[in-house]
Amino acid sequence: AGADLHGRGIVIAEARRQSVAESYARARKMRSRGKLSLIAVDYLQLLQDPAGLAKGANREQSVAANARALKLMAMELGVPVLALSQLNREADDARPTLAMLRESGSLEQDANTVIFLYAPGDQDKTADVKRVVLLLAKQRSGAADIEVELGYTRATTAFHEVDAGQR
Repeated sequence: AGADLHGRGIVIAEARRQSVAESYARARKMRSRGKLSLIAVDYLQLLQDPAGLAKGANREQSVAANARALKLMAMELGVPVLALSQLNREADDARPTLAMLRESGSLEQDANTVIFLYAPGDQDKTADVKRVVLLLAKQRSGAADIEVELGYTRATTAFHEVDAGQR
């Protein structure tokens, strides 16, 4: 899969507990070569605690500092940063809200856009094709609280449009 992605200009930097600073250095190098159009972080809570964070700082402070550093990286490099994040357990089988972003209220504050994907709880969890909702919960430069219904096929891990008759 890695070779297939490489031919499409996608680079995967797999490292355990990588720091934002390490990601920043790699992104700057790629940007100088003109090969950077998006940075994706999978996922925010797995990033290393930032250097300079006070001893005894809690997880929320660490996640908040990393979120701010990612935002600064996006602004400096002029590319979007897509940071995946966990939700609190209360989000299971519920329509997600900004307050459910795990370990950081600052994500709600710092993010320009927050998008949730969730499967409404009223369906068979083992079905091959599920109904999934894409929720645009926050958009700093436009409308928010917009829902788009999608289909999700488990076998191919692909999302697709849902015909009006399938809703």
